[in-house]
Amino acid sequence: DFTHQGVPLEVTGPIMLDAIYPSYGEVTGGTGVTVMGNNFTASGGGQGACRFGTILSTEATMVSSNELVCVQPPLPVGEVDLLVQNHFQGQAFNPADFSTSQAIYRIIESYEIESRTPSIGPWYGGTE
Repeated sequence: DFTHQGVPLEVTGPIMLDAIYPSYGEVTGGTGVTVMGNNFTASGGGQGACRFGTILSTEATMVSSNELVCVQPPLPVGEVDLLVQNHFQGQAFNPADFSTSQAIYRIIESYEIESRTPSIGPWYGGTE
């Protein structure tokens, strides 16, 4: 069966990842990760999403068909594969909907500087 109603169909190539910046974030999450690649699209009322290992981050901004910014969720220390999904509309997690290429994203411990010595030095450097 078919219809003559003129239902639009958008066909795009596979989602490809070229680079991510930064390539690491802290365990606490919250790092904005810029993903560069090809064939990103959020048409059809959805939005983009990133998958950090098995954790989905739907806090994402589709900047262009070549750039997506995702916010890293809290994760344990280690490395995970970062993948991108087009048209995320809150549906169940389906691995087939994600990019075929991926990037490695590192999660590091959070650090806080408690003090520094000396606390001041000349503008031209050389302080020990």
